[in-house]
Amino acid sequence: MYPNREKFFNQLRAEGSRLTKGRIKLIEILGEEHLTFNQLYERLSAAGFTNVASLYNNLDFFMDHNVIVELYIEGVRYYDLTLDNPMHDAGSHLHIHCEGSNEIIEINNQKIYDTVLKLINRDDLEYQYVKITVGARKKE
Repeated sequence: MYPNREKFFNQLRAEGSRLTKGRIKLIEILGEEHLTFNQLYERLSAAGFTNVASLYNNLDFFMDHNVIVELYIEGVRYYDLTLDNPMHDAGSHLHIHCEGSNEIIEINNQKIYDTVLKLINRDDLEYQYVKITVGARKKE
């Protein structure tokens, strides 16, 4: 199992929030890859969870808890799980978007974040997050 997921699930239970089968399935599905709303709905429907309103509500719930974030890549909204990635939080992300396959690849390298912040070097600002998406194509 994933320790961060279990910790989060226990936290939800402790605060009295419902941990439904649909919510658990949503986390499981998003743990596999970045997906659009329609892709999420298709996968949840295949697993027997067909209520669109529940999906919207669960996405909002998890975004409010900083467990899922929205990524906008070339005008398309994707959802990403932050629980299982120590380099990833609700604010900071580094991804490569492969335009040919439409694959979104996570980059987990603290040096990149540190270098970006060092290069900016503004003492008058307190940094909140770093979000970078690199567009790429497979070499032929």
